[in-house]
Amino acid sequence: MTIIIDLLILLGLMILGVPVPFCFMAAVLFMMVVTGGFSPIFLISTGFHQINSLAVLCVLFFILMGGIMSTTGIAERLVAISDTLLGRTKSGLGTVSVISSALFGAISGTCTAAVAAIGSIMIPRMVERGYPRGHATALISAASVEGQLIPPSVPMILYAWVTWQSVAACFLSTVIPGILMVCLYSFVNWAVVRKLPIKVLPPTTFVRQSKEFGRAVHKGFWALLLPFIVLGGIYGGVFTPTEAAGIASVYCIIVGFFLYKTMTLKMLKDSLITSVTTTGVICLWFFLL
Repeated sequence: MTIIIDLLILLGLMILGVPVPFCFMAAVLFMMVVTGGFSPIFLISTGFHQINSLAVLCVLFFILMGGIMSTTGIAERLVAISDTLLGRTKSGLGTVSVISSALFGAISGTCTAAVAAIGSIMIPRMVERGYPRGHATALISAASVEGQLIPPSVPMILYAWVTWQSVAACFLSTVIPGILMVCLYSFVNWAVVRKLPIKVLPPTTFVRQSKEFGRAVHKGFWALLLPFIVLGGIYGGVFTPTEAAGIASVYCIIVGFFLYKTMTLKMLKDSLITSVTTTGVICLWFFLL
């Protein structure tokens, strides 16, 4: 009966909209009060053991990297690269959105960063070309899940942390599913927009398109280099995933300040605050578990 009541408290608070970590906290406090007979001091050492892991630093750095990338124009450069290749077909803009979400997810490791960065750029552009707003929003929302699959992936880091698995092995396990999702979302978008009045850019010559692609790659070169640094370093045995996350965060700061020159101290401060807050919520979750 005690367990049933505890579960009802947990589910009831979730239904009421209470943040999930605090729902678990209430359930833990209820069990402490009802069972009694022991000192709650053990929770401190147990909780510390749960969060005393380098994986926490890895999560923090990847979240920081995603925040910096979404505010320094890196996402827009990735979109431009995809748009030069596929933007002149009827379903091209939707496919560009899917591929851009995969590329951004491959760099930032989170779907929320992909939605915020890619969605703010692509949804207005898709609506302007004739895509229904519902279709554009749904496509970006669904494609953002690729950010959870294409390595590096924050959920895979947390899964490896909890289950004591190899982070590199968890990264490799989601590569093929991520690529399959890119192909499936692109196919579904093509099937849906065939009969829609989509505005298509006028055709151009191969030489001109090649020049546009070259300019887009030149502008987004430093953004495209990041996945090779992170994944190449991890799978090449140069550094651990935690070290890769730290190096990638420093790399993004350097690119934002000195190469693209789109980052300010206020942006860096906001990204740091957001990263620490988000990581704190994750740590609270595992502390209670």
